[in-house]
Parts: sequence; structure tokens; C-alpha cells
Amino acid sequence: MWRTAVFACLMVASLCLPSGAEAAKKLPAEVSFDEFVAFLQKAVGDDVEVRQGITGYVATSGDVSIGWIGRPLEGKTGDTLVAEAMDLMQVLCDKPSLQMSAIARQNLDGIRVLRQSFECRNFGPISQYGEVIVLEDGDRFETFYNGALAQQRPRVVKVSDGIVRVLVEMYR
Repeated sequence: MWRTAVFACLMVASLCLPSGAEAAKKLPAEVSFDEFVAFLQKAVGDDVEVRQGITGYVATSGDVSIGWIGRPLEGKTGDTLVAEAMDLMQVLCDKPSLQMSAIARQNLDGIRVLRQSFECRNFGPISQYGEVIVLEDGDRFETFYNGALAQQRPRVVKVSDGIVRVLVEMYR
């Protein structure tokens, strides 16, 4: 009787646990240069120019600059990563002119996506617009830094939308 009860409990538990094919998805431990190029071409088009950066990859698509890094999470939260990325991108901003959006959040299969944008004046009439996209899975994170002069805002949004579209395809 005891063995039957244990077996029944194990069977019920195994039905509730995800199998390997159904387990939540994770971010890759590494993204090769060729994988990143293929990703960006799918997200923003073949006109993207990608190069190796100091700690990740950098690219341009028209007038839009794109940066990317991926690392272990090391106890940080998605909100902390968004704040750090925004601080980095806003280094030249005239702080009183800074306008930030709310953080948009999307949960995919094991991956959380956070996106935030800002606009600010840099020098005199020169303004910049930028967007940050952070992905995290509890172990690793990836951050996209997309930006250009404020006149290119529609193009920055289009680049960010393309990146999110491909991420949803990959991690839904």
C-alpha cells in the first residue's frame, strides 16, 4: 500500500512538472558574432553594420546606434539593469530637460523583457532619443542600447520594435 501511494504521488508530480521540451526558456550563455549579426539582420534589416565592441557588440542601422551586452545576472534585478543602462545612455543629457517613459514589461516563456525610453537636450538645440531593452531569465541578462538624435526617434522606435518582435518569436 505504501509503495502504491508513493508511486501515485510521483506520477502526479511528474505530470505537473515541465518536461525538457516544456521547461522555461533561458538566455544563451554566449552569443557569437555571427549569431548576433543574423539576429539584427532579422530584426532591423540587411543594412545593419555590426562590429565587436569592448564588452559586447555595437551596430548602426542608418543613423541609429545599437549596443548590446550579455552577462550573468549576479543578483541584479531587471529594474536595476534598466536604471543602469538609462544612466549610461543619459550621461550627456541636460538633466532638467530629461523626459522618461514608464517601463514597459513583457513576460515570455522564462524571459522577462523590460523596455524604457527617454529624450533629453544635450547641447543647446541638440536633443537625443534613446531606448533600452533588458532581457533577464533569473541567471543571465542581455541589454540593448538604441539611440540617435531626437529627429530619428521614429527610426529608433522601429529598431527597438524589430528587436522585440524577434525576441518574442524566439522566447514565446
